[in-house]
Amino acid sequence: MTLEEFIAKWPLEPWKTYIIRIAYKYSDEINYTVSNEVASTTENMIEWLNDWNEGQQDIIVLGWCDIDLVPVHILLH
Repeated sequence: MTLEEFIAKWPLEPWKTYIIRIAYKYSDEINYTVSNEVASTTENMIEWLNDWNEGQQDIIVLGWCDIDLVPVHILLH
């Protein structure tokens, strides 16, 4: 779904942090850049940790997950 559709449907809970997988490119490019971006939400806005958006016209949200659900490998001494 496009970034606009994603924001309009707003599947994210407010006041949480997510990893959002996106693909993006300029309209004159053939290949997408795909990245996992960290974002926090408010009641009606996504605040991105990184400034990845440089004006690309084609942005697709591929998936997302609550960052608290990401498995972490515990290292014990």
